Amino acid sequence: MSLLELGGRTFTISVGEVMLGSDASCAISLTGAGVLPQHAVLQAQADGQVVIRKASPAADVLINGVRLGAEPTPLLHGDKVDVGGQELTFVDERRSGSTQFVKAFTPPSAVTTTPGGKSTTVGTTGGRIVSLTDGREYVITGASLVFGREAGCDVVVPGKDVSR
Repeated sequence: MSLLELGGRTFTISVGEVMLGSDASCAISLTGAGVLPQHAVLQAQADGQVVIRKASPAADVLINGVRLGAEPTPLLHGDKVDVGGQELTFVDERRSGSTQFVKAFTPPSAVTTTPGGKSTTVGTTGGRIVSLTDGREYVITGASLVFGREAGCDVVVPGKDVSR
């Protein structure tokens, strides 16, 4: 399923044409001085692909800061769509990952007993992290794993959404 998000509101993009604008008849209705009554048209395919085009030549639409031309443009997960000064985020749930908390545990095979009867832990690691977008795996070998934009980080994440 594909969505557009704006300030805590979520708009579902159904298969077929979805009109976006300030008119009350639009499936995605936005308010604002820069939003035309019929501003943009989203075309969602059954396979989940969504393309956007201007509803009229006067409409001003930016995709990730780049002005939309006359031709329809496919939307990708995370794209920022600016319509009349309002920034919506495109979400493709097939591409978005989820984070799950998994409680740490010590596998039984990692616990051994010394001749004195004491239990000790051997051979444990910190686990692994798998990127759901590109499939990369990162092994947590120490007590921590540093995520950031700088080259010295354990996991380098491009983009300004992540701190250094």
